[in-house]
Amino acid sequence: MRSELAAVIERDGEWFIARSPDVPSANGQGRTEDECIHNLIEAIALVLEDRRETGAVVTGERVVRPADTTPEAQRARIDGYREMTPTQKLRRVGALNEALLILQKARIRDQYGAISNEEMRMRLGALRLGREMMVKLFGWDPDEKGW
Repeated sequence: MRSELAAVIERDGEWFIARSPDVPSANGQGRTEDECIHNLIEAIALVLEDRRETGAVVTGERVVRPADTTPEAQRARIDGYREMTPTQKLRRVGALNEALLILQKARIRDQYGAISNEEMRMRLGALRLGREMMVKLFGWDPDEKGW
């Protein structure tokens, strides 16, 4: 399988320096542009191989390795996700979102006790949207009302 990744190449004096926004931890350098690109490709290959071996997951600019999960278990989990059909993945996302909602409501009830459905809705909105958007959309300031 062949993949295409973006590369940014800049000249710094006598050197060419390359990085890939798609693989933030990989970079290359060389006295010629060809040498620089070759070194970037090697660096990308090493990073991707390490991620496959350790089960690392990339989120934005960070590589996350669950502290309580062995590399083997992480690989098995990722392989399981890859084998899922799109419908199964969508159902999984729905279930995770539902679990998140249950946890958020539990946190709010624990912190504020018995509250009205309207207040629960506003507090959930504040968790998801943030203060600025809540004030703008609903005229409700979580800093004044509390989270």
